Amino acid sequence: MGKVNWSGFTFESKWVVNATECVICKDKVPVDEVNVNGMCEKCQEIENNLLERLAGKWADMVTEEDERRSFWAAVQNLEETEETEVGGWWW
Repeated sequence: MGKVNWSGFTFESKWVVNATECVICKDKVPVDEVNVNGMCEKCQEIENNLLERLAGKWADMVTEEDERRSFWAAVQNLEETEETEVGGWWW
């Protein structure tokens, strides 16, 4: 329910909606549709999608780094076992 001030008289009406501005897109949005952080639902959805994509890329980077480290650890382990089997002799 919104309030209208008209020529000094204040009216309350269910047809009047208090609106506020979204901090991102600057659109006028009803007060009850604005999130705690001041963003409308459309902007909040866009931000969530971007954060999900960023988190996915970060997880891929971490996985690749782990695979790279395990690969090099396996190569070093293989080199060490070859040296012990040969006994240091070069043929």
